[in-house]
Amino acid sequence: MSNMSYCRYENTSRDLQDCIDNLDDPQYEDESYTKLSHEEKRACDEMRQQCETFIRIYDEKMDKLEDE
Repeated sequence: MSNMSYCRYENTSRDLQDCIDNLDDPQYEDESYTKLSHEEKRACDEMRQQCETFIRIYDEKMDKLEDE
């Protein structure tokens, strides 16, 4: 389910932080990724690519705003 436009980034930020916390949880060490289902691993890998794309586009937009 997608987020409403007025809270899209706020909701997604919280969800992303939850994923970061899970991957970084010392209780699970390296198991947090290896114990994911096939679908969750695929989504995790996809999220990594999406984060890289987000950073690239964000940086481009911020650079453009600074130039104005």
